[in-house]
Amino acid sequence: MNGFRISLEKFRSVLASEIDADVADSLFGLAAALSVSAMARSCEAAESGSNPQAIGMEDVAELFILTRGVRDVIAVTRDHIVQGPMSALFPAHSAPEGMEITLSAPVESQFDALQEMLEGWGLDPEALEHCHSALRDLHEIYENVVYWGTRGHVETGQVVRWMKMVSTEFVRLIQARCQPALVIFAYFAAASSAVRTAWYIENWGEYCIWGVSLELEDRMQHFIEWPREKAEQRMAALGIKAQEPDDSLVKPIVGFGT
Repeated sequence: MNGFRISLEKFRSVLASEIDADVADSLFGLAAALSVSAMARSCEAAESGSNPQAIGMEDVAELFILTRGVRDVIAVTRDHIVQGPMSALFPAHSAPEGMEITLSAPVESQFDALQEMLEGWGLDPEALEHCHSALRDLHEIYENVVYWGTRGHVETGQVVRWMKMVSTEFVRLIQARCQPALVIFAYFAAASSAVRTAWYIENWGEYCIWGVSLELEDRMQHFIEWPREKAEQRMAALGIKAQEPDDSLVKPIVGFGT
């Protein structure tokens, strides 16, 4: 635990300084290790903490911040990294542009219900727009899961890239326990269960949903029944088929690709 936090503090100090090509590969390697460690550590804490099987929203926010910090590193160093030994860790994370992907009617109805929830909650205009944007991005991630899942397997980055797509203000809404933002996050957490080839994310989605449930008001609890059920089913609702993990497929990168 102490080692992780020391590494994280050093990483943050590097992010605050000028980044050049000489440290690109090393920084990217550290970023990958920290991202995997953060996700695995939050799962371990959930299994042994005072609220079993629940990941707290502060741990969630920490992972958002870390992932987005790494995104900024990649923006500066990508041209160098993709020409070096770590280029294999940059697979495509998005479905091809222009590809028509259809979600099933039951899944689309869930997004319709979330839209109605947002409109009826009474959020201020700015918060409402950040939530709408996060929901649109989440719809794209669900389509992404369908595309990659029907072509073999879903990798971590193909789902967790949502964490770098949403606005910083939306992350702050999660930290503030904004009820609609928490519900949207729960639907993302369910989508993460579609990843079958990465040990560090295996139960992360379910633990996050339990963490959300501890923060939701009683009148909001029904909104997480669907994501909780689908996470337990590993997102079979998106056509993801059961498969045995294959170590050769594991790429431990949390949402760094394009």
